[in-house]
Amino acid sequence: MRCARVLASKAQSAMEYLMTYGWAILIMAVVLVSLFSLGIFNKGSVITSACLANPGFFCSRPLLNTTGALNITVGQLSGSTITLTSIGCSNSTAPPIQTTGLNSIVLVSGESVPLVLNCPITANTVGTSFTGTVWIGYTASGLPGQTAMIARVSTAVATGAAVGKSGTGSAGGGSSSNTIKWLSGWMYREPITISNGGGSLSDYQILVKANTASLISAGHMNANGNDIVVTDNSGQTQIPFYLAGPINSASTNIWINVPTIAAGNTVIYMYYGNSVATSQSSGINTFNLFDSFPGSTLNSSKWSAYQINNQGPATGQVVVNNKLELLYGTTWWGSDAYTNPTYPTSTAWELDVNVNWAQLSSVGNCGGTYCDSPSIIYLRSPSATRDTTYYGEPGYPSIFLQFNPHNSQVAFQAGGGGNSITSSGSYSVSTNTWFNASIQVYPGTGSNAVAYEYIGGASQASPLQIPANIFTNISSYVVEFHTGNYGSIDEMFIGNVILRQISAITPTTSVGVEQTV
Repeated sequence: MRCARVLASKAQSAMEYLMTYGWAILIMAVVLVSLFSLGIFNKGSVITSACLANPGFFCSRPLLNTTGALNITVGQLSGSTITLTSIGCSNSTAPPIQTTGLNSIVLVSGESVPLVLNCPITANTVGTSFTGTVWIGYTASGLPGQTAMIARVSTAVATGAAVGKSGTGSAGGGSSSNTIKWLSGWMYREPITISNGGGSLSDYQILVKANTASLISAGHMNANGNDIVVTDNSGQTQIPFYLAGPINSASTNIWINVPTIAAGNTVIYMYYGNSVATSQSSGINTFNLFDSFPGSTLNSSKWSAYQINNQGPATGQVVVNNKLELLYGTTWWGSDAYTNPTYPTSTAWELDVNVNWAQLSSVGNCGGTYCDSPSIIYLRSPSATRDTTYYGEPGYPSIFLQFNPHNSQVAFQAGGGGNSITSSGSYSVSTNTWFNASIQVYPGTGSNAVAYEYIGGASQASPLQIPANIFTNISSYVVEFHTGNYGSIDEMFIGNVILRQISAITPTTSVGVEQTV
C-alpha cells in the first residue's frame, strides 16, 4: 500500500513537471528542427576564410561565390612603387593556367586594391572548400615584368560574396589594412593612374575618358552623372573637375585639375554612387579661364569691352543665349573683348574657342587679301596700342588666328610690336558654321618657341615659328577677340572659351578596376 502511494506521488510530480516545462521543451525542439533545416549544423556550412600573404604583401579575408569569383583586397609593402598588370588564381602552388589582364594598377608601398579573381573551384555548392594561391604580374622601376605568388588562401563557397569587400587578413611580416581612405557617402570609386614622363606639374588639367555607360547600366552611377567627384591620392580630399560629357557614354570626357603631378605615376580617384549628391562639376574651378557666357552681360571680373577708335557700335559686345556676339558697324575698326586676368608667357598654353564667323553685308569695296582688319582670336600683350592695329602688323606682340569672312580664308600668324610677322599660311573655313579653334603656344628661345593651331581637332597648317624676341618683349598674355572690316558689317560669335596648361610631354591616364566601400 505504501509503495502504491509512492508511485502515485512520482507520477503526479512527473505530470506537474511536464505541465510546467513542456511548452519550453516543445519550443526548443521546433527551433532545433528549424536550424537543422537551414543547414546550420552541417559541417560544410561553417565557412572559415583566411589569407596568408608572402613577405612584402598583405591581403584581406577572401570571399568566394558560387561562380568561382574570389573577392580579395591585396596590397604591397615593398618600399617602392609597383604596377599590377595581371592577376590569377590557382588551386595549387603552381602558376594559374589563365590570368586576367589589368589596366596598369599602380600601388605605392602601403597601398591596396580590391580585386576579383576567377578560381578553379571543384563545385559551386555552398560550403565547398577551396585552398589555393593568388598570383600577380607586375612591373617595377628598373625591373622587367615579374610574375609572383603573393598569398595562400583557404575559404569555402558562399552565397552573396560582395565584390570588393575587404576583411581582415595577414601581411607578410605583420598586419596591415587598406591605407587609402574612403570618401564618406559614396559607394564606388575607380583609381585613375596618371603617367608623367616629364617634369613635375602643378595645377595641371588632365583629360580622363570614363565609361559612364557601363556604370550607369550597372546602377552604380546616377543617370545624369551628378554623383561624380574626384579626389587626390588620399582618397578623401576633393579636387576640381569639369564633366564635359557626353554622359552615359563609353567615352565620357572629364577634365580634372590635379594639384601636383610628379614625374612617374600619380594615382587619383573618381567616386560615384551617391543618390543624393549634387553636381560638383565646375569649368571655372578646373581651368585657368572658362566662360560659357551665361546671362545677358559680360562678366566684368573676366572681360573688358573696347571699341576701336571709339567708332564701333555702342552694343558691339552682346551676350545672349550662352554666346558672346561681337558686331562691327560700317566705320573703320570694330569691337573687342579681352580678359582682365593675365597669363604668364613662361607657361605653355592651349586656348580652345567655340567660334562662328559671318559677313552680314557688304557696304563697299573690300580691298586686300584679308580686308584690312578681319575677325581675330589673339593671345597678345596686355599693354597694347589697339588703335594702331591693322592686318599684318599688330601694334603689340601677339599670336593670332584671323579670319576673313569675304573669302573664307584663315591665317595663323605671330609677331607685331616691333617683331617681324611670321605665318604658317592660310586655308579655308566655312562662314556661318560653328567649329572649334585651338591655339597651342610653347615658350622658348630661338627655334624652341613654336605655336600650333587646330580647327575641329585637326591641324590645318604647319607649326608656326614664333619670332625670337617676342617672349623678351612680353611677360604675360591676355585673351582677346576682335571683329571689324573696312567696307562691311561683320559678326563673330564666341561659345565656350577654355584656357588650360599644356606640357611638351603630355601625361597619359588609365582608369583602373572599380572598388567598393
